[in-house]
Amino acid sequence: MHGEVTCHKARLIMQAPGRWRSGGFVAVSQGRIVEVGDLGKKPPCSKMVDHGSGILMPALVNAHTHLTLSALHERLETSKGFLAWVESLIRNSSELSPQEALRSTREAARTLRETGTGLVGEFGPFFPVEEHLAFMGLEGVVWQEFLGEERDLVAPSQTFGGLVSSLAGHAPHTTSPKLLKKIKTLCLKWDLPFSLHLAESQEEVEFLQSGQGKWARFLESRQFSFRDWDCFGLSPVKLAQRLGLLDPKTLLVHLIHVSPKEVELLAQSGVGVCVCPRSNWKLHRALPRLMEFLKAGLKPALGTDSLASVDSLSLFEEMQFTARNYPDLKPREILQMATANGARALWRQDLGLLEKGRSARMIYVELDAADPWRAEERLVIEPPALVKPVGW
Repeated sequence: MHGEVTCHKARLIMQAPGRWRSGGFVAVSQGRIVEVGDLGKKPPCSKMVDHGSGILMPALVNAHTHLTLSALHERLETSKGFLAWVESLIRNSSELSPQEALRSTREAARTLRETGTGLVGEFGPFFPVEEHLAFMGLEGVVWQEFLGEERDLVAPSQTFGGLVSSLAGHAPHTTSPKLLKKIKTLCLKWDLPFSLHLAESQEEVEFLQSGQGKWARFLESRQFSFRDWDCFGLSPVKLAQRLGLLDPKTLLVHLIHVSPKEVELLAQSGVGVCVCPRSNWKLHRALPRLMEFLKAGLKPALGTDSLASVDSLSLFEEMQFTARNYPDLKPREILQMATANGARALWRQDLGLLEKGRSARMIYVELDAADPWRAEERLVIEPPALVKPVGW
């Protein structure tokens, strides 16, 4: 028995990229999908909600954000390279009041919901954001990131509504190898997902290869101790492999600077991958090897990164940028990145597809398209007139 069943219908239903129904319905009870069918048969519903002539589809998954940096939107230096951006980030962060940071975080969570994101991977060292995400009906993983040397760590609270709290390393050029290994070991012990920024910048690559260069000088200027780190002479991916970080319970973010052989290594490890193309281009004028990722069997998710490095938190705008800059990518593949791949990356296999038994976390997109092929194309190249959460 399902109790009260609400059926949602629209002109087109995208159960998954490449799987469409025309004029069908999605029957929902207690937040779960009980049936997806055609209107030719009698729907098992207590009431029917007709959303209109647009598209009913899975809610989007923004697999990497930093909402607590939202107050820094348009305040940072983004035209003079990564290091200048980091320096302006540190300087401006210190000038933020707690009230301003809290207010902007809440507004960012609202923006995620209003632009169709229903599942999020949030990353940050600052105050807890779970309550602000939950207030907007968002679910996902909230990682507390750590920088610097080894320290005592405690298990985070396991859940806050549909949110899981976990631990993450910031990056291999900011977090010591011992601390990275410790965090990963504890995440495995506590059955929590682990995440890490990896292979994002040339500064990171140079630092790990030699222990010298711009990043080393920057750390020294801040009295940041790193000379005893056992990490030098390796690429970022090779270091992550040596530290035991590469497995299906890890989500790696960015991966701009990886070789073809390292792409194969990542695919063989089963590791999760999230790319943030707009942020990568704005800060580094470089993009990840998406076509090689897909060819190797990786299933990249899509993230916006933070408002400190992009103009918006809209995954529709992230998809549009991806479509323009990867012309060989099919619209279906881009939509997959923003839905099912993202759900998989955040260990939420019940999301990303509209199927019986899965979460009824959907969105309705106001977009007039006569057929699924045209609808897929328009979803990734045009800003939608309206995006509305459905079922959450």
